[in-house]
Amino acid sequence: VQRYRPLAHELHFHVESPANDRVHMTGLIRFLADGDGVRRTIDAELRINAPLGLGVIVERFVVAESERGYRRMGEFLQRWLDEHAT
Repeated sequence: VQRYRPLAHELHFHVESPANDRVHMTGLIRFLADGDGVRRTIDAELRINAPLGLGVIVERFVVAESERGYRRMGEFLQRWLDEHAT
């Protein structure tokens, strides 16, 4: 679930999961002017209510998937801008 605040250039999010009582992820993505481009900064929190060994495995999986997703998002945004920017 996401909520974009255009005037603040911020996207607040939280991830809904069938395991909401055990896994909770929230965060904030900021879009900052950076020269002629835009830089995204991501602050997120991941809480896992599981035994230590299992929690570490879930955390590694979520981090890897998040990094992959953010890379794909950046690639998509760049393609979109290349096609639509004047």
